[in-house]
Amino acid sequence: MGSISTNINTSINTRNSPEAVANAYSRFVSNVADNTVTYLRTTNNLVFASLDAYKTTMQHAKENSKQIFDLNTKAAKTFEQNSREVTKAAAQDSDSRFNASVNSGSGNGNNNTNTPETISSTALSNNSNFK
Repeated sequence: MGSISTNINTSINTRNSPEAVANAYSRFVSNVADNTVTYLRTTNNLVFASLDAYKTTMQHAKENSKQIFDLNTKAAKTFEQNSREVTKAAAQDSDSRFNASVNSGSGNGNNNTNTPETISSTALSNNSNFK
């Protein structure tokens, strides 16, 4: 029975020895330091991954904005060109209609193409009261 009690006393004294306490404390501090380093490394990786993703997203947004601006510029140029062509065609159509109406005499509702001076002289010569 003496040997059992000696073994128990030896193991209790070994656990409570300053050397065992120092070893347990150093293991504890080492684990805390390892966990802190792992935590900081993981956090840094997440931050840098987020920054890379943000940078990529901003680059895509910049390129998309340029493409949208180019589309709007091309649409405005097309609209301007079409407006010019429509205006030119309308002016040509208007001129041709005006010329056709003047040439056919339908512009004033009279088929006579005489000027006002010839109309009044013709009317006077045709009127029997003035002869």
